[in-house]
Amino acid sequence: MDGERIIGVIGGALRKSGTFRSTAFTLVVTDRRVIAAEVTDAVKRAHAAEQKAAGGGSHLGGLFGRGGGEPLAGHYLRMDPEAIIAESPGNLLFVPGLVSDVVVMRGTRLGDENTTESYLFIRLTDARGAADYSTSAEIPSHADALSLFRGLFGPIVRTG
Repeated sequence: MDGERIIGVIGGALRKSGTFRSTAFTLVVTDRRVIAAEVTDAVKRAHAAEQKAAGGGSHLGGLFGRGGGEPLAGHYLRMDPEAIIAESPGNLLFVPGLVSDVVVMRGTRLGDENTTESYLFIRLTDARGAADYSTSAEIPSHADALSLFRGLFGPIVRTG
């Protein structure tokens, strides 16, 4: 889409894909839609090559693009949204007007070795059903994530 801007990236978002399996995504929020970018081996290889060509350092920046243990955030902040969509056939789009419900909440769960870990839960519901994503990254905060999604989807965004 011409003139579309990326306004935030939420990395390390896992979506259940089976009983004991999850698929990794990076949620790329633009001023027009959310792109759930599947983190495939090909994407990881392309990012590694990009980092090598840039001298090996991570060049993260922008809103939510710097942290949460998500090295692909900077990769997506530098890409055109149409290129992100084309990057993997498993990528999903969530467009205002077609999304009927958005839930953003932060909670805690039992982690490894009986520790508690914080997680961010995001549910996007459209005609295909609910797509649930969770990330243990501390960035963005719950308030920042709410603001990001409310800026795009408006009053349908709620906390759990």
